[in-house]
Amino acid sequence: MKQARVLGLSQRELAGFREWCLRHSSPETCKQYIRKLREIDQGLKPIDASRWHITAYKRLMRYRCEEKGDPKACQEFKRVKSRRSGADLYIPSDEEIRRALGAPEPLGYFYLILVQSGLRAVEAARLLGEPRECVDLGGYYRCPILWARGAKRALWAYLLEPPRPLAVGLEELEEARGSLKLVGFKYVRKWVTTKMLLAGVSELAVDFIQGRVPSSVLRRHYADRLVITDKEYGKYAAWLRGWLVEL
Repeated sequence: MKQARVLGLSQRELAGFREWCLRHSSPETCKQYIRKLREIDQGLKPIDASRWHITAYKRLMRYRCEEKGDPKACQEFKRVKSRRSGADLYIPSDEEIRRALGAPEPLGYFYLILVQSGLRAVEAARLLGEPRECVDLGGYYRCPILWARGAKRALWAYLLEPPRPLAVGLEELEEARGSLKLVGFKYVRKWVTTKMLLAGVSELAVDFIQGRVPSSVLRRHYADRLVITDKEYGKYAAWLRGWLVEL
């Protein structure tokens, strides 16, 4: 007799979960969630075996709640508490970023967009998924994304040049990155934060660029923050152009 599955997962549901997950997280993160969910479902690990297992379970409950309208899953999503992870303080070196920028296309171009914008990888992929009407700020550009996912948001991408669309998706880019053993996409964002601050960009502007402004503050001060950031990004743009010339 077959042992009953803990979560009752089917291949069809995993495929649906993966598609939903990729709208919120990187391909590698979604792979990890699915791996942990399979371990739970097969009885190999309990739900609270690790932070990854708990988070994967909560993601599945959120998926069933939002996409399938399952009220029990909604309750379970609220009931289960995530474990806090330790702070990841790693910041890549300039040499690691140079190596990444020298990667074959389109991976090298994707890294260039990350370096210019400081966006999360999933946000940069969305930016490059279709043509954008960008605002010329006199030497650099502000391009619309206007995307929010819970506390995470990406309203605008600040770039040296208007972006060109990419035909490949984030999953293919992640696979190419992994095969070349280049710096993780999420760490480029940390490198950009450091370089923006060193270039004299205010913390207020850096937070606006990277989507860390609370929604309550954003609603009250959006126009002011936009005007300030349009000017402040110029400091980083000037530094970055000089740095890129040296590559």
